[in-house]
Amino acid sequence: MMYHVCIVEDDRNMLNIIRLVMEASGFRTSCFGTFEEAREHVGSDYDVWLLDIMLETPTAGLDLMKAVREVNPNQAICFLSARDSELDKITGLEIGGDDYIT
Repeated sequence: MMYHVCIVEDDRNMLNIIRLVMEASGFRTSCFGTFEEAREHVGSDYDVWLLDIMLETPTAGLDLMKAVREVNPNQAICFLSARDSELDKITGLEIGGDDYIT
């Protein structure tokens, strides 16, 4: 079974790197660079979402997570972030992320 990963990252270079690594590891990917692009696909059948927390605004990733959870409360969501303090990680998990990758 090929897992389908949705990657949402506003840094195009980072998005391409993550996409290449995921595809080389055997995952199918869908990639979006903005909140609005990704928001249009909230109801799609992904196995996991990889979300940049900040995107265009400091809360866009969190807002997107909430939208995904409204449609599918059990959807796996991993946050991607350059913010790597323990407090940031704890906050990301407490607000509903399943994992937090720095």
